[in-house]
Amino acid sequence: MALVDDQPLSLEGPISFPDFALRYAGPELRNNFDVVLASVKKNGESLEFASDALRGDKAVVMAAVQNNGKALRFASPAMQNDADVVLCAVENDHPNPTAAAQQLLQSMGIPQEPSNHNLIRNMIGYLARADHEPDVHPLSITDRQH
Repeated sequence: MALVDDQPLSLEGPISFPDFALRYAGPELRNNFDVVLASVKKNGESLEFASDALRGDKAVVMAAVQNNGKALRFASPAMQNDADVVLCAVENDHPNPTAAAQQLLQSMGIPQEPSNHNLIRNMIGYLARADHEPDVHPLSITDRQH
């Protein structure tokens, strides 16, 4: 296995190469789960250079968005519509949490109506709180009038 044709890469022990190296990797490495996972843990946006199959792998995509919420844009359409992935991306500095929340609601079949704006605000507010309970899903939070 080689990063570039004449430079061997060992997968024994910790994988150590610059976080941008996946850009220059051949198809075999771009489709190697361990290599891609190590890369996206260092730089989530290196997901852009992963194979299509791994851009649709939930473990790889979750590692990427945990590192950098902006990596969501490189995930497969299925992963971009996965509630866990989108919420993780928003928690990890997705550049537009409102758009991510709206995309998530759309993927769940919830229409984009003014009546759903409170649900979106609740989701964003939930994710913005550092002390939220991990077992409480933001879609279970009800809009309370005080």
